[in-house]
Formats: sequence, C-alpha cells, structure tokens
Amino acid sequence: MTIKYSIVIPCFNEAPSIPILIEQISNLNKDNNIEFILVNNGSIDSTKEIFKLDDTEGIVKMNLPENAGYGGGIKAGIKLAKGEYI
Repeated sequence: MTIKYSIVIPCFNEAPSIPILIEQISNLNKDNNIEFILVNNGSIDSTKEIFKLDDTEGIVKMNLPENAGYGGGIKAGIKLAKGEYI
C-alpha cells in the first residue's frame, strides 16, 4: 500500500479529546492512503496511556518525553512520515 498523505497532529494534554480525534480520523481514512501521526508532546495527563490502548490502522502514535513546543512536536512527527505529501 502506498501512502499518499502524512498528517502530523501534535497533542499536549488532550486526553479527553484523543478518543474523539481517533474516531474522526478513522472515518476519514477509508481508503488507507493517509497516515495520521499523533505526537504526544510531553503531556502530563493520561494521553500516553490512551495512545497505548489504541491500535487503529493508519494512525501512528509517538510519545516525546518532554514538551518540545508546537514546532518540535511537528518536527518529530515529520521524521516518521512515509507519505508522498506531508
């Protein structure tokens, strides 16, 4: 399968929103040519634990040990991107 688009979404202390985000993403990715990269940017809430519980196809999750700032989260996600367009 060829990934056409990689979309990086940095997250910081978004635990209540992550399940909703994952549900919405999974509805968008019906043809599987999009990868979503969620970056836990050093959250101090339960975002990391929520990431561990999800195994939705087409969603890559990574955890940064501390907050690298908005741009830092995006840069970290870009390093994992496999899409033709980021």
